[in-house]
Amino acid sequence: MPDQVPSRPLPFFFIGRQAASERILEFQNTKHPLLTNAIGKQDTKSIWYSFQHIEEMYKELVYLNSDGLRLYLGAYDENHPDFANQLCIIMVPTFLNTSLKHEDIILEELPDFAKRIDNTLENAKEIPDLFKVYKDFNYGSPCPPVCFEGEFRFP
Repeated sequence: MPDQVPSRPLPFFFIGRQAASERILEFQNTKHPLLTNAIGKQDTKSIWYSFQHIEEMYKELVYLNSDGLRLYLGAYDENHPDFANQLCIIMVPTFLNTSLKHEDIILEELPDFAKRIDNTLENAKEIPDLFKVYKDFNYGSPCPPVCFEGEFRFP
């Protein structure tokens, strides 16, 4: 009998397909039409992030000795060339403060920010092209408009 590798347990935050589908449908049937109507075009239904983006965010969380990540819902401004008024997600590292509350870490307020941004600009060849265009670490691919037929398994 071949050696069996034990299966990796699922993460504690796993939700099944049915619960995910129900929550997605709830959004698409209630809030999405309101947002779409308010901006006069299809609003964002999902946002894709590359593995590199997630990996770099993880490295940043480790560098900051962060305790977690807060996801804010936001919207691009009306003059954005590609995603005017569309929903976006902003990822903000957090730390556990003395009041035992998860407080946002604002990178611009950290003592090494000026040095880090200078270093980033000096090493621009290593920065993904999308960062150069949008100057935004949190840039993802919102759908719509960046959608491809058949790529979704959820409603």
